[in-house]
Amino acid sequence: CIDSSNSDSNFVTVGHPNGWKTIYHHLKQNSVVITVGDIVEPGDTLGVVGSSGCSTAPHLHLETHDPEGIVRSPFVDGLWDSPPPYDTPLGFMDATIYDMAIADIDMIKDPLPNATVVPENGTLGTGLSIAGGDVGDDIELFIIDVASTLEIASFQIGMPADARHTYWIWNRSLAGQPQGDYQLQVFLNGSLSYTHDFEIGPAEQPFQQVHHSVPAASYQSLFNDMVGDGYRLVWIDGYDVNGSTFFNAIFDQSVVASWTSAHGLDGTQHQDYFDAEVQAGRRMVHIDSYLQNGEIRYASIFVDEPGTAWVAYHGVSLNDHQSLFDTYAGQGFRARIISSVQANGVQRFTALYDQEAVGGWVALANLSSAQYQTEFNNQVNAGRVLAYLDGYTLNGSPVFSAIWNDLAPTSWAAQHDINAAQLDDAIVNWTTNFGLSTRILTGYDNNGVANFGGMWSN
Repeated sequence: CIDSSNSDSNFVTVGHPNGWKTIYHHLKQNSVVITVGDIVEPGDTLGVVGSSGCSTAPHLHLETHDPEGIVRSPFVDGLWDSPPPYDTPLGFMDATIYDMAIADIDMIKDPLPNATVVPENGTLGTGLSIAGGDVGDDIELFIIDVASTLEIASFQIGMPADARHTYWIWNRSLAGQPQGDYQLQVFLNGSLSYTHDFEIGPAEQPFQQVHHSVPAASYQSLFNDMVGDGYRLVWIDGYDVNGSTFFNAIFDQSVVASWTSAHGLDGTQHQDYFDAEVQAGRRMVHIDSYLQNGEIRYASIFVDEPGTAWVAYHGVSLNDHQSLFDTYAGQGFRARIISSVQANGVQRFTALYDQEAVGGWVALANLSSAQYQTEFNNQVNAGRVLAYLDGYTLNGSPVFSAIWNDLAPTSWAAQHDINAAQLDDAIVNWTTNFGLSTRILTGYDNNGVANFGGMWSN
């Protein structure tokens, strides 16, 4: 009989007729090919050796249990018919195929299923997990055009030292290659060890486009390009660092009857824009306040789609904000956005409320980084999810406004106090490796350096 598990250390347990059990740990996730109750024979495949669980490289953790459940060593107790060699010769273990460049070995230790389509002008990312090998051993990779059988690219690796296991990464641009069927081939010491068929298909536009650190002077051009490519703006965040203004923006291909957006508006201009959009029957779904040349500016998004009742205000004092907050919360509204900015020593608040059912909710402002982290932990432990985050400068220090809701996605993650490079890594990690979408992206000045906070969810 078989018992398999998808725990952190992906494993299969085989029960033997004599009461013994053998357990095969660290199998590659989603690679187990048998199910509970199957009968297996010597030589049958159980799964692929991987690096799941507490593991630094692909290997098989084999445990042998006697009928009393005591772990026994097959080497010490002479249980092998033919003991395997401890120092193995060069051997193929696994290949990981991405439709994008592979950044590091974490992407190939326990990866997603191999890609079968690479967009036209994209990159084929190949990661190899190789067992054993001595100096002088040879690994070769080829990309073959199936229709013509012509080789279009190759890569050769000479083993630089004796090893028990190595990872290898080859990222190959397919720019200029026509659409069609192709094959990746892996040779070890001249022998074909692995093939993977894939297709170069039409270039696909991702559903979501995320941009950060966009200079204010470049934002309108970016906006025009995105709209021209069929995207609409769903999030905009303005912030200033050392007196220069930048934008973070999230675009996606979701469809509404109509939508508009404006940025760079002073208080009077924003009120005029607000009144015109409400008159046209559109509802506000996003608003942000920020500094530009030392003055408060506003950016907002309106859409023509159904929804609950909503209210909004901009540029009010702390006392007025607290009074309005209490009033609207008492009327059954929940805070959706609370953006703040300080100009000439005076703090102003801008907010959006609606009556969407989100269970309970908590909104807090002017939290230091440490206070925000503590509150974040408290809210997560209470079962709430981060629904809004705004970083801004108050009296020369970075602080946060945050909102948590009871109703949560099934999978989400959040980070803050990260720099631009770390944000790029976070976006790749959460979107590519975990299949989440960017929902929140805020920038702020942290001692003269742009820092960011974000939230990703399914």
